[in-house]
Amino acid sequence: MKFYPFILLFVLSATANAASFDCNKARTFVEKEICKTPVLSQLDDALGKNYKNILNSKLSDVQAENTSIDAGLWLSERNKCKDKACLEKMYRARIDELCENAKTMQVKLKQACVLSSEIK
Repeated sequence: MKFYPFILLFVLSATANAASFDCNKARTFVEKEICKTPVLSQLDDALGKNYKNILNSKLSDVQAENTSIDAGLWLSERNKCKDKACLEKMYRARIDELCENAKTMQVKLKQACVLSSEIK
């Protein structure tokens, strides 16, 4: 399996705020909203855990590459959000899409996929 460092950096870095990046270095509107909004921080954390879980499973090179490409495309779209509602909608949809993709790819996960409905 190929190594995709940019997605692993996104997934594995975490702070006490449960965001996938260092909130002390938050610069963009999106980063600042994730850091100051508990539900967004929890969604960000859940998405990161799901990615880590999927990337730690036995993916084919094609599956790993597609997961990585999808993540990059999703981040580009997420970064276009201008309000909390957009961010929450984007996160919830992506979390559930990622879980569904794992089922479709028949990936054996080490931990259950976190669904967006589990985050209130």
